[in-house]
Amino acid sequence: MEQGTATKRLTKTQVFAYAIGVWPLTLPASSLTLSTTYYSAALGLPLATLALALTLGRLYDMLADVVLGYLSDNLTTRWGRRRPWIVIGTCLFVPAVWLTLVPGPGFSPSVYAIGLFLYFTTWTAAIVPLIAHGTEISSDFVDRGRISVWNGAVGVVAILVSFAIPYLVVDHVTFGLRAGIGDWLAASGIPGGAHLSAWLHTPAVSGIAGYGRVMLTVAIITTLTAPLCVLLYVWKVPEGTAMTTRIRQPVTIAIRNPVFLRFCLGYLLIMIGYFGRFGLMAFIVAFLFGSPDLLLPMYILMFATAWLVTPLWSFLIRRLERHWCVALAAAIEVIAIATLIVGPRGPEHAWLVFVAAFLMGLPGQTLVTVPFLIAAECAEYSAWRTGREGRAVHISLISLIMKLGGVAAAVQIGAASLLGFNPAAHPNPRDVTWILELLGLYAPVALMAAGAAITLTHPLNRRRTDIIQRGLARQAPGSPPA
Repeated sequence: MEQGTATKRLTKTQVFAYAIGVWPLTLPASSLTLSTTYYSAALGLPLATLALALTLGRLYDMLADVVLGYLSDNLTTRWGRRRPWIVIGTCLFVPAVWLTLVPGPGFSPSVYAIGLFLYFTTWTAAIVPLIAHGTEISSDFVDRGRISVWNGAVGVVAILVSFAIPYLVVDHVTFGLRAGIGDWLAASGIPGGAHLSAWLHTPAVSGIAGYGRVMLTVAIITTLTAPLCVLLYVWKVPEGTAMTTRIRQPVTIAIRNPVFLRFCLGYLLIMIGYFGRFGLMAFIVAFLFGSPDLLLPMYILMFATAWLVTPLWSFLIRRLERHWCVALAAAIEVIAIATLIVGPRGPEHAWLVFVAAFLMGLPGQTLVTVPFLIAAECAEYSAWRTGREGRAVHISLISLIMKLGGVAAAVQIGAASLLGFNPAAHPNPRDVTWILELLGLYAPVALMAAGAAITLTHPLNRRRTDIIQRGLARQAPGSPPA
């Protein structure tokens, strides 16, 4: 095994250039959560069929995580071990977004299923090597924390933009601003300006019907920004030497790591609860609070809060143990969801949605970034004990757990449909909407609380990680004897 340790701190430009690679891969995530709501309620497609397609797509995505993580660990090219996957995957992700989120003539559940297959394949091909690369460009504890925080900050801004800009496009209050921009484009002579002007002059579409325009807007933004992000990444991000190996890594290396598996158990419960409340939130806002138009401003508040608390989490991640941060973020999510459980319902109490959104924003991106740092440190533990690393396989298992959360969310949508909830019915009777409360509120609270308790028992703290790093350095070829 070769062991290299980066001693020179990364520059801010390098950290930003790495983190910006997350941008085009994160932008469409919010619209994917809206797709089943829009396609069932606005287009009349069967909710149970859409939920089945989404469930099967998520299950396939889990398999793709492990396979692509294994290939990324074991295939090396003249352009590096991770870089080709990231570049090709991101470029192919763009057309997959259009097929999945922009329904054309003849759109059907089968077309949706094909789009999901391409969406998940290309997304995974880019994101798993990208995250693995981020743990290789520096082995410094503080640098890795910076990378994680910047990653989360860029992801938060991407999601915020994916709600804020579409809100300007679909909300009736902002029609005057859109019309003014459209008039300027029509008079500017910019190629395509007339078409954009006509689109901006289109009257606002309220309610669930407006979600279609949200998804179209996100697809356009993704298409325009993805090439710039890829170019900056290729230009500025170093190849990295944090840990390489000539020994082929078995795909089972991660599940043979008991330290890693203990963390994964708690994290799995957290992710099932986390994505469960996300998957049904559009239905909860629309049917429990009777305010579908509040969904976009709710998410804008949530992710604006997440962006504002980034400096706080940057401080906490540097000062506290990684797993403490994950458990703390999960506990805050539990409190946020509980506010929707104990509070009153109905349009007149829609303010409670914003209270919950603010609380949901406080964990930032901690739950979806810090676990990858823990996975990298668990991979180093494996290398220290066995001589085999499997970094991308460990990271792909964290990604797989997130996908399991997505599968659970899709199953919850299907279960709601099978139990009698029908989004096309206005209104649903009270004895049916309780299903949303059980699956979208009570279950996530119980799961995330249990997951946080298990996560606190993770044994790899900063002191032990430092011991492992020194042990790996002594094992490296050419290292002086201890």
